[in-house]
Amino acid sequence: MATKVEMLNNVTVLIGDTKAARASTLADGLKEFGFGTAIIALSYKEAVSKLEEGGIDVAILADSLGGGVFKLFRGVRHMLVGKNPFMTMFCALAPEHVDGAKLALRAGVDSILVQPVSAKEVTDRVRKSSREHTPYVVTSEYIGP
Repeated sequence: MATKVEMLNNVTVLIGDTKAARASTLADGLKEFGFGTAIIALSYKEAVSKLEEGGIDVAILADSLGGGVFKLFRGVRHMLVGKNPFMTMFCALAPEHVDGAKLALRAGVDSILVQPVSAKEVTDRVRKSSREHTPYVVTSEYIGP
């Protein structure tokens, strides 16, 4: 049976955040918890580009990327962006922007994270998601958990 670390070492995470130090700290922490690859995108445009390239299993996108981040989540779910509409997606919200939680959930994210985001919190949620995956709902307006 695979260990918890072995299960994560094939997981590629995209961290989209305009704050380089915050993104780098999270990426380093995720690697310490056993994630295989952590890719950092410091702009909305770069996040879109990385998603379009494919190979992303988990996307953690901060609201600091701008208001288009909610459209981006929706675009992933509707296969308008990227190649994997079923990836695990987290929206990282600044504490003063928690009102964006509704927008993110309507866009199809799996979960909301309030910044600062810890690598342990992400690891715990990814593991929980893999054990207790919520079935996806597909309608003309919504695709997501």
